[in-house]
Amino acid sequence: MWNPEEVQNSEVYSFQGFVFEPSAGNLYHKGQLVELAPKIADCLAYLVQNHDRLVTKDELISEIWKDTFVEDNALSYSISQLRKALAAIEPDTEFIKTVPRRGFRFLPSVQTLRPGVVLPFGEVPGPKNGDPNSQAVEDAGDVHSSSLHLVNASQPVAVRHERFRTIVAKGSVLALLMIALAASIAVVGWRTFGTTDADNIDSVAVLPFRSFSENAEDRELRLRIADSVITRLGNLSHVVVRPTNSVVKFADSAEDAVELGRQLGVDAVLDGRLQSENGKLRATVQLISVKTGDQVWSAKFDGTTDRLIALQDQIAEGLLARLIELQPVAGSSTLTKVSTTNAEAYDNYLRGRYFFDLRAADFDGSLKKARGYFEKALEIDPHFTSATAELANVINLQTSSGTHKRDAGYSLARELALKALSENPNLAEAHVALGWVYQKYDYNFAEAERSFKRAIELNPNYLLANLWLNINYALQGDFENAKKYVDNALTIDPANASAHNEIMNILVRTKACDEAMEYMPRVLDFQPDPARRSLAQGEYEALCGRFDTAIAHMENGVRELEARGQKPSRPYVVLGFAYAAAGNRAKAGEVIQRLEAMKGNRNVGSGLVAAYAHLGEKEKMHRALDELYESGDERLLQMKVDPRYDIIRNYPKFQEILRKVNLL
Repeated sequence: MWNPEEVQNSEVYSFQGFVFEPSAGNLYHKGQLVELAPKIADCLAYLVQNHDRLVTKDELISEIWKDTFVEDNALSYSISQLRKALAAIEPDTEFIKTVPRRGFRFLPSVQTLRPGVVLPFGEVPGPKNGDPNSQAVEDAGDVHSSSLHLVNASQPVAVRHERFRTIVAKGSVLALLMIALAASIAVVGWRTFGTTDADNIDSVAVLPFRSFSENAEDRELRLRIADSVITRLGNLSHVVVRPTNSVVKFADSAEDAVELGRQLGVDAVLDGRLQSENGKLRATVQLISVKTGDQVWSAKFDGTTDRLIALQDQIAEGLLARLIELQPVAGSSTLTKVSTTNAEAYDNYLRGRYFFDLRAADFDGSLKKARGYFEKALEIDPHFTSATAELANVINLQTSSGTHKRDAGYSLARELALKALSENPNLAEAHVALGWVYQKYDYNFAEAERSFKRAIELNPNYLLANLWLNINYALQGDFENAKKYVDNALTIDPANASAHNEIMNILVRTKACDEAMEYMPRVLDFQPDPARRSLAQGEYEALCGRFDTAIAHMENGVRELEARGQKPSRPYVVLGFAYAAAGNRAKAGEVIQRLEAMKGNRNVGSGLVAAYAHLGEKEKMHRALDELYESGDERLLQMKVDPRYDIIRNYPKFQEILRKVNLL
């Protein structure tokens, strides 16, 4: 089968002022490199090497795209782009003639040059004064290989210099001309392949892949491939990669990739399209500068649905190579490894990741689905450590929300995390899972800190690790370090609702309430439900002592939710505190009765402590504190820094409870 790198791979062709080297895909005009995309260069090579005959469309598709499946429009696009590239330099020449319903013919006269030809600037070898024996190729000296390889601008400078030295050592006068030619084209190459704007890529968003067709059945597959590429790039220390949950909202967006990049606040976006047919996949990707809109890198990758690991490896490795080429720096520049070779296990793992990232919209339902897929992956490959670690994280979140009993849930999560780490000590997700158990169950904040920091060392772009380390510091009252890591989280994902909520918490807990009220609209923007937005605003106002407006917002939110048939406990926790702190004992008493009837629900115990404390009912407050500790309610861990408990901060009973959870 035809291959421009195998057929006549050392020959060079000249036509109409151009010089073309098929083996490298390099086209030159008067000493300057003309940039051609790989497939367009392949089309030119085939047309030039078959210039003496008509080439059919089917023949071109078969030979250029080989075993992959493409439609006629791919060929039409490539021919169109080739025509544009040639016409931009020689606008008065017709290079390619379309023969309707048959194919194409290359029109210019083509000359084949023997290996070793060296060309001065702008000179195209050919018969002189009608003498067919006077071609430059007859005196090419002892330059053995195709000299045009020397001026491939994509090669490292050191490589090009080494080749220059080799040629000069041979003493060829023509080699000096080659050095001059190479120097000239190297400048053109840097301008063509790497602009200043493209070099400044410090942040990247991998957008959900789009489909070539209108069939949306492969939506989940396209999201899973994007997620896997994001995960593989997590180790990079010099480039911030937006996490999956920040881009998943754009899965069905028709907006321009550059505009999405602006919304995500990144320097570049990886925009990909997926073609799926009968188990075969083709991913077409391009890295685009958000500032300039220029294409920085593009490639096509072929695969199959049963070999997704190989496909996402190719994409991630190609992107990584380009990023390193643009901006070589010290630090981690390796890809996160995939810890299974089983395609079915990996597919279930990706499905689990997909639902894990959807948990903001449907917390319980998404986590349940994610757990099922991670467990299925482990049934297939029990040593799939990434699936083990992610299962531990799911069980941690389910236990924290009350789905599992604390002892059973956290014991299982610990067991899974330790199992994963015993097989792969450098698995960031496992360190995060273990850190959560240390913090929420063991009250061992020092070990939790070590675990979260280790996860960040292994994966600087791991959003959850930075968020949860921020919380670990904040619970202890170390707001300086808490702010550092929540800022890291916002660098990774500037539009992350949890990170903005943590900023708000720091402001409220440090009594910076004026700043908090100014910041609050940024937090509320993430809540589309008016009722819940009203409740969130009311809670923050209550924490800042603005009880009248807080109560009004809370009551509005509660009325709306109850009209929908919902009866959440948290609004009453806030109302009980707000009424009591505002001195409205009657209303506080009504809310306390509701809370006493809701005992066992999350938040209720901490709400009773705050309400009784502000009503001055010390005995009931003590009882509520004991019950809160015995139940293992995780709201207890926030009491050291929560303004609601300032009134009892010096009470011996309160300090006794804080000591039990290692917060004093």
